[in-house]
Amino acid sequence: MIRRRKTGDDGVERWAIFSDDMLFRYELGRSWGSADRPLFVMTVLGLNPSDADEKRDDPTATRCMGFARREGMNALRMVNPFVRIFTKSRDLIDAAIADEDVVGPGNDEWIGGAFATSKIVVIAHGALKGPRTFRELFVRRLGDVYRLTTKGKTFCLGWTQDGEPRHPLYLRADTPLRPWPRQRPKSYIES
Repeated sequence: MIRRRKTGDDGVERWAIFSDDMLFRYELGRSWGSADRPLFVMTVLGLNPSDADEKRDDPTATRCMGFARREGMNALRMVNPFVRIFTKSRDLIDAAIADEDVVGPGNDEWIGGAFATSKIVVIAHGALKGPRTFRELFVRRLGDVYRLTTKGKTFCLGWTQDGEPRHPLYLRADTPLRPWPRQRPKSYIES
């Protein structure tokens, strides 16, 4: 694993954890506030990593930092069920259908550790898109990841029309956290 860390001029400590070959990003993290205060972490489960790293935020990381601050947290950790780095979901879909490794070795252990050490977990991967083959893979993969969540500290930012947790990027800053059901809706698979 390659761990990169940098503190910005804004006082925010930024880190990213990559595979040795830099194809997978297992974690993107941010922390702010007093170094002597214990970390209160909000972990956000997205879909797949962008190219954000220890030097720069992307719009989703910036939005999630806002939600974490609003909830009284002083750290954000972003993890994904698919950790292969793609900036476009279509590239992820194509790689998954081609049977390339998009999950990443040891990713479930990484996600489980992130969930276990967080005060709040937010499921926020957004609407499920793509051909049926990918949706089936996606549902199986999310089933594995959802089993790692803890009742009582797992939330989402509302649901799409198909019952998927909403992606944070285009939501209002005052969008409330809602308790996350451990039972996954299945109706959208048939569409």
